[in-house]
Amino acid sequence: MRSIIYLLRCPVAGAVRYIGKTAKAPHQRLHCHVTRTAGHTHRSRWIRSLLASAAQPEIVSLFAIPPDASWQNFERFFIAAARHFGFPLTNSTGGGEGCGGLSDEARERHSATMKRASSTPEGRARLTAASKAHWSKPDAKSRASRTQKDRYDKPGEREKTSTSTKAAIDNDEVRARYSVAAKLRHSSMPQVTAGLSNRWLNPEAKAQQSVALKRAYSDPVKLARKIAAMKLASSTPEARARLSAAAKARWAKRRLSA
Repeated sequence: MRSIIYLLRCPVAGAVRYIGKTAKAPHQRLHCHVTRTAGHTHRSRWIRSLLASAAQPEIVSLFAIPPDASWQNFERFFIAAARHFGFPLTNSTGGGEGCGGLSDEARERHSATMKRASSTPEGRARLTAASKAHWSKPDAKSRASRTQKDRYDKPGEREKTSTSTKAAIDNDEVRARYSVAAKLRHSSMPQVTAGLSNRWLNPEAKAQQSVALKRAYSDPVKLARKIAAMKLASSTPEARARLSAAAKARWAKRRLSA
């Protein structure tokens, strides 16, 4: 089925309360909304209030997205239009960016929820199982790839990401957090190394990696970006010194483990 932009409407006041995009049939998407209301978002609280009074939202298909078109632009347009006309939307963002564009308060709530969910072995196991189930769907990776490509096609998006990444790396506190996380990962390196070794014994995995690398380096634009990034990474004496020290540390570790 072609993806659509849809709205959820209050059955009492008739006001538009939510606008979204789905590849499901409208009745299936509505079922997802009314059966998954455990969150703390504005939308979830609104739907729970309707269900408590024995009502539920009405769903209306607004627009069928043309094949190969960017759904993000259409979603942003309809959300902006609804807000312009004064509808009390429960959308947390301007649309088209998944969880991007959340307010600081919404980000803090989301962070706290994820920390609680992953604070126990059972919770982490549930999150892992859910993630594996999601990525096992045939079109999950292609959808994620399209979303990222559409995002970086926006003017200034690459520069904004680059600026924020550089600012984070220049922050001593952020580097310290990265260091702690890396040390935790490497504390289980024997298991990680064994997993990678087993993976590369698989001819299919090797073939997939080969195809991906050939595709990346056959694109002149991507190749130019990689070369520019490598030149930038070694453009100053300090950067070259860091790269040299890291390479020496890697080779020293290999010689010790040989």
